Amino acid sequence: MSYSLGEIEALCRKAAVGAGLGWGLADDAATAVRWLESYGLPGAITLAAHLDADDMAAGPEIAGAVWSGGTAMLCPIRAGAAFCDHAYLLATTPEIRLQRLRYPLLFLPFAHHAARLNGASLRIHSDQGQALVCENGPRVDADLARATTANVICTVCTDSISPVARSGRADPPRGIYDRLGALAQRTYAPATEVSRIGGAGAGLTDND
Repeated sequence: MSYSLGEIEALCRKAAVGAGLGWGLADDAATAVRWLESYGLPGAITLAAHLDADDMAAGPEIAGAVWSGGTAMLCPIRAGAAFCDHAYLLATTPEIRLQRLRYPLLFLPFAHHAARLNGASLRIHSDQGQALVCENGPRVDADLARATTANVICTVCTDSISPVARSGRADPPRGIYDRLGALAQRTYAPATEVSRIGGAGAGLTDND
């Protein structure tokens, strides 16, 4: 079934919160999925897999041009948000390495934003394939799109590609949509007797 990107974004935001992310990072995750899906990339599938992992992975420990999650894997949402905050580093740092980055596809929208802030393109090299993000959109190797973990090197470049067509809708598998919906349900407060009385309907009042 096809959904608008707005529907997918809203669902992913709630699912991310249901899985344990704060609302700020959940907004980032949802925006990333919308960007990916607009280019026909499996953002919803990849986010569901990331949120289903045993742990959410860690934010980046930054040691110069090397970023890692310490003893844990590196969360693509937390790393991506930090990457945008540190986009200025790309002007003076030839390359930035992200070690053991989980689901690198989710990192690409952040890389694209950081590259645009610098008026440049960004090439993503990894042991699982390559990607290029530029003003005209992304070009992503299939192996990198499917990768669960990769060591990534981000390099500023001037490369470009022909404009990539975008869509306003997404078509995630029904099972993925349902799984994200189940995570989103965790954000809803359970009904109580008080909420039922104060909610829609007559409650305990007999209007007949």
